[in-house]
Amino acid sequence: MILVVCVIGTTLGARWVAQIPSYSIWQFELAWVSLNLGATLPHIVERSLHAFSRPRPRFMNSSIVIPGSYEQIGDVVTSCLTWLSAAFMLVWATMMRQPVFAVLTASATAVLAFFLCSRRPLADLRIAFGDRQTTTLTEEGIHFHYPPLLSTEEHKRNTEVWVHWKDHLAIGSVDDVNILFSGDLTHQGRWTISSHHLGLPYTGLDALMRHFGAHPEDRPLLSSPEGVTLVARILEDARARLTEGAEEGAD
Repeated sequence: MILVVCVIGTTLGARWVAQIPSYSIWQFELAWVSLNLGATLPHIVERSLHAFSRPRPRFMNSSIVIPGSYEQIGDVVTSCLTWLSAAFMLVWATMMRQPVFAVLTASATAVLAFFLCSRRPLADLRIAFGDRQTTTLTEEGIHFHYPPLLSTEEHKRNTEVWVHWKDHLAIGSVDDVNILFSGDLTHQGRWTISSHHLGLPYTGLDALMRHFGAHPEDRPLLSSPEGVTLVARILEDARARLTEGAEEGAD
């Protein structure tokens, strides 16, 4: 619903303002609001599609790789469009002889973009399109790769994390920032990874860790194409159990 309203508002507002030769303040305000709403579309679209996306395991370099989400791309594109809308309003309103309104709207949009969006839009754009989170399953364990932090991400994380099957780990808890593992730990320290950018649900990740921790005979399959079928089946079974539990809870 929000996506539809943003699209309609942006389209009608831009078309209406473009057809009127004499611009008043409130028409500039309408154009400004329309541009800012339009800038949020990449983030909204990515979040909407992410809820329906499913893991897509693939065989690469003698291991099973599950690509991460496009969360960074949606956020960074929205940030860049917000910065562009600030520049556009500054130039456009100045050309239309509204310098005060130009400075006010551009400043307000720039402040919004700086504190809520990207502080380094070009650098973040290179990170978002140049690197992506991956979850790699091998005979030894599971490897998590994370891209460098964006300027809007405040919580630090390790970019490379290894979890070995022999440690028999499982997901203990999840919060807005981290996934905390529990199990028979062989090393000191707090076992956590970032809960962002993963390309599979937490229930699926937990099911994979439990299965290969308890069934060492299946681990060699992860170095062959047959492992893709096994991983896909484990993820689908975890999804089915989650759906059944939700339906039973609703009843």
